[in-house]
Amino acid sequence: MDRRPKALLIDDSEHVLTYLSVFLDRMNFDIYPIQFGVNALNLIQVFSPDIFFLDVDMPVLSGLDVLRSIRDNEDFAETPVVMMSEKSDDARDCLELGADFFLQMPLKVQELHKAVTLCYQKRRIPRRHLRAPLNQQVTLHHDNGQMICQAISLSEGGIYIRKVTPMPVGTPIEIEMVDGDGETMRLKGEVIYVKGISGRRYAIPPGMAIQFSGISPVQSSMVRNMVTDLLIGDILQEQVEPVLTLQ
Repeated sequence: MDRRPKALLIDDSEHVLTYLSVFLDRMNFDIYPIQFGVNALNLIQVFSPDIFFLDVDMPVLSGLDVLRSIRDNEDFAETPVVMMSEKSDDARDCLELGADFFLQMPLKVQELHKAVTLCYQKRRIPRRHLRAPLNQQVTLHHDNGQMICQAISLSEGGIYIRKVTPMPVGTPIEIEMVDGDGETMRLKGEVIYVKGISGRRYAIPPGMAIQFSGISPVQSSMVRNMVTDLLIGDILQEQVEPVLTLQ
């Protein structure tokens, strides 16, 4: 499915709405941020989201009240709902009312990724690894030759390369790229998916997905750190109140 899943964010904090929106946009979601639960009820049916993120503690209409309304609506009875609160004691009430996930603030990236993965699973889209947009030219090595191509996204498991004429599925390849610390990595991989330009709605550019294979634990750690930094490195530096965290 080409359409990006839609996430409805409901929170009274502008900081949470801002930085969680940035993060989820980088995770390939269309974002609909709404301040205060009382403003959300009339918009749920309009936006028809694929996943909800709800703050528990909001004035006038709490996140628990919004959760009840969502679960009472047959159109969204099975839609993933992620509840968020600074108080761990809120977890029990949230889960008893039908929330799929409870996340304590500040939000840990890996736990947030698990919640996002649930949304993809319900839409039958495999998504095991953290992934982030990547705007970097990389060098591809194949058959004693090399070419410079534009990378579009990076995950712990592989990389997507923009290329008008992709290499065939099964092609072994090596990718040379630079991580956030300026260190050069050379990673082995194999083309597992190709996309042309014609015949479908333009959602991602023509190119090929390369799955990493046989990379060392050190290389795997470097890729993981690079993905995490691409997703939230700037947020960690900028956020005034803690919204996202690594630990």
